[in-house]
Amino acid sequence: FSAIFVLLDFGFGARAIVTSLTTALLMLKSVQVLWGTGGRRHASHTFTMGMFIFCGVFLLIRALYYLIRYPTTRQAQFEYSTMNDLTFLVFFITSVFLTFGFVLMCNERYLSQQNRAQETQRALELQVRAGYEALKASEMRLRRLMNSSLIGIVQGNRDGIVSEVKEGLLQMTGYRHQDLVAGGMNWFEMICPQYRTALRDCILAATTDSTSSQLESRLLAQDQSLIPVMLGIAPLEGSHQEWVGFVVDLREQRRIDHLKSEFISIVSHELRTPLTSIRGSLGLLEGGLAGELPPKALQLVMIAHK
Repeated sequence: FSAIFVLLDFGFGARAIVTSLTTALLMLKSVQVLWGTGGRRHASHTFTMGMFIFCGVFLLIRALYYLIRYPTTRQAQFEYSTMNDLTFLVFFITSVFLTFGFVLMCNERYLSQQNRAQETQRALELQVRAGYEALKASEMRLRRLMNSSLIGIVQGNRDGIVSEVKEGLLQMTGYRHQDLVAGGMNWFEMICPQYRTALRDCILAATTDSTSSQLESRLLAQDQSLIPVMLGIAPLEGSHQEWVGFVVDLREQRRIDHLKSEFISIVSHELRTPLTSIRGSLGLLEGGLAGELPPKALQLVMIAHK
């Protein structure tokens, strides 16, 4: 619109009116845009908006001035007046301060983005650190729980090489951690020969079909004694080569079973002799060896004998 108007009228006054109005509208529109930044507005935005408002209002006044004087300046190519001098001064000052304001806005925007990035990075670092501390605490609790368990835990691969063992199994067998984990002894060598085939089948089922199984076996301790155990083999999640084993010591159970059997044997032996004597005596009484008994006495003897 400004270009068409200027082409239609080459007078200085017309150009001053149109360019002043157009520039004033652009500056006031820029104020609206900067005002619409909301919470992201910085101090440099306010400074630049002030310059836009000042220059826009001045240009409106300039347009009004030349509009009033338009008939007298229509054919004039240039008119030396106070308004022209003031216009050049305002344009010069405004250009300098607007450039300064734009530099401030760019700098503040960069610093703001950098600060937000640093805050985001610090928040992520805190989250990662908190997650790491929580994971570390959880791992420590799990490790204490597994080490304090009465069940021995061992982890190995298909070839029987032990990769991890817990304190419960070490206390059970008397081995040291480095004796088993360092590869000094194969897991199959710690099992009695008659149980090794069944153990291989359990490990193959765990690593191939992810099937858990259990079997009773005897475990070779460090002092070469044999420990009766219940051995459970389970697949290790996410691996087709490794397994985890749970070892339950059956020595106390075997001792209790032995005591129970011994108690029953002793009791049965101690009761057999007096019961035989009582039964024989009642049989003799029932047979009339001690003379004929009254019917009521005979009935009681028969009940006792039965």
